Amino acid sequence: MNNLLKQYSEILTEWNSRINLMSTDETIEKHIEDVQNVIPHITNTKRVIDLGTGAGIPGIILKILKPELEVILVDSTRKKISFCTEVIRKLKLENILAVWGRVEDKTLAHSVGKFDLVISRATWDLANYLEMAVEYMKDDSYCIAMKGPKWVEELSRTASVLKNAKLSLEGTHPYKLSSGEERCLLVFNKTN
Repeated sequence: MNNLLKQYSEILTEWNSRINLMSTDETIEKHIEDVQNVIPHITNTKRVIDLGTGAGIPGIILKILKPELEVILVDSTRKKISFCTEVIRKLKLENILAVWGRVEDKTLAHSVGKFDLVISRATWDLANYLEMAVEYMKDDSYCIAMKGPKWVEELSRTASVLKNAKLSLEGTHPYKLSSGEERCLLVFNKTN
C-alpha cells in the first residue's frame, strides 16, 4: 500500500471510530482492491465526479492512484463531506473537491459542470443512478457503476432509462475480490 493510501486508511479508521462512515465489517484494503479494478477502465479521462462518495470511495482512492485526475466528490451527508475535506487537506491532494449536496439537485449538477467520467459505488439502484448520472455527463463521456452480485437483476430494469438518457452499455466486467466476493463494473457510454 502506498504512503497516501496508508494515511487515508489511518484517517478513515480514526474517524470511523467516532462517526459511522463505513460498515465496521469492511476493511479499507477491500475498498482499495475494489477500486483498483476500475483503473484499467479509466482512459482519456480528465474530469471525474464520484456521486454518493460516502467516505471518499471510490473518488479519493482514484485520485491517489491516478493523481492526474481532477475529481469532485458529492454526498448529501455533511459529516461525510467533512471527512473527505479533512483527508484532502491532510494528504495535500490537489484538484479534488468535496461538495455537500443532493446528487439529484439540478442546481448542483449545473454548478459543478460536466465530466468525462461519472462513477458511483453501490449507492443507488442502477436505473436511479443512471438517471442522475446523465445530468453530469458531457457528450462522448461515460459512467461506471460499481455493483455487487445483483447487477444482472438491476441491469434488466434499465432499458427505458438507457433509451431516454441516450446511454449505451459498453460492457460488463465481472471480477472477484480476494475475499471471494463477486463484483461487476458496468460501463455506459453517452451517445449524441
